[in-house]
Amino acid sequence: MAVILPADVYLVRRQHASNLVGRVPGGAQAEGSGRYDVDLRYRRARSSLFLHRMAVGTHTQAGVVGLVPAHAFTSRLVLPHERTLPERPGQARRDPAEPRSRWPPVLLTHRASADVTVLARRVARRPPTLECTSPDGVAHTVWQVDDPPEVEELIAAMRGAGPAYLIDGHHRVATTLSLGPSDAVLCYLLPSDQLRLLPHHRVVSDWVPAVGDVIAALRHEFEVAVVRGPRLPTAPGEVLLSAGAGWLRARPRPPWPEALVAVRVAEQILGVLLGTGDAEHDPGVLFVPGTATLSELNDQAHRARGTALTFTALTTSELMEAADAGRLLPAKASWAEPKPPTGLYLRPGAEADVTGRTADNGRA
Repeated sequence: MAVILPADVYLVRRQHASNLVGRVPGGAQAEGSGRYDVDLRYRRARSSLFLHRMAVGTHTQAGVVGLVPAHAFTSRLVLPHERTLPERPGQARRDPAEPRSRWPPVLLTHRASADVTVLARRVARRPPTLECTSPDGVAHTVWQVDDPPEVEELIAAMRGAGPAYLIDGHHRVATTLSLGPSDAVLCYLLPSDQLRLLPHHRVVSDWVPAVGDVIAALRHEFEVAVVRGPRLPTAPGEVLLSAGAGWLRARPRPPWPEALVAVRVAEQILGVLLGTGDAEHDPGVLFVPGTATLSELNDQAHRARGTALTFTALTTSELMEAADAGRLLPAKASWAEPKPPTGLYLRPGAEADVTGRTADNGRA
């Protein structure tokens, strides 16, 4: 069951949202203080859940923000689907520029639930608590749910939605778990039929192969062709990679298993090209956000004096089936957008980073 509890957070005030939401934490500091000024820029929201709707382009999604106990991540109430790179959790914890109180909510999904949908629609008929647009162009609308009977009703509906699946934030969760079982994680739980998974990209730095070399290396497992007017791959297992001044498209030769074909192809093609069975831990293989365009991906490859590769996206059903079976996919096997931004919510504990005045509990 999806476990979620009401949270005690600071919610950004309307008049400051455009300056704080989605920006680097240092940009949200009170002028001259070197710290967040919660009293002026945030208000305290106690024992609340939040319905958080995001809209970008033609895509709209609405999920619930609240606390998920740490034990849920170790008792299969929340299922991971990909591995964490071993150095990431420790680095996140040690980084003084990224205190946990400022981390954005971790993204989870759950199977679509009619009960959750009905409640979300009822909440969304009310005037919102907050509306803003983050620098990446995503429109955010937030409704605070703090009436105890309604909070309990929403919690019960979430419990009936089955297990939750960890989509984005594996390293943040690993860091939290390393601090002890009594902690909790601020999460954004989204119905699976609203989850938007994007293609995932890689850049192999300091490596620019000749077209003929790539075709020769892949010809036994893949059909490879030079393409003009390249586009992001859409067919299952399709790969697009830069070579020289152009692009190549590779498709796996049959038979290929239907399940997790994008992940299997990524492992296979990187293994063949790099001559390694562990491209996941190769420091020369860089992860690039799924929102990058081909032009941006190519520019990043040029800066790294390397080669760009992009793969088709995992499907939501593939991701959940792998997690149900206890199979952990390679790190960064998926990319989801949009996600909750930095700066909209602050966890208690931010007081160590803010001025000493007490935040009020009034509406923003």
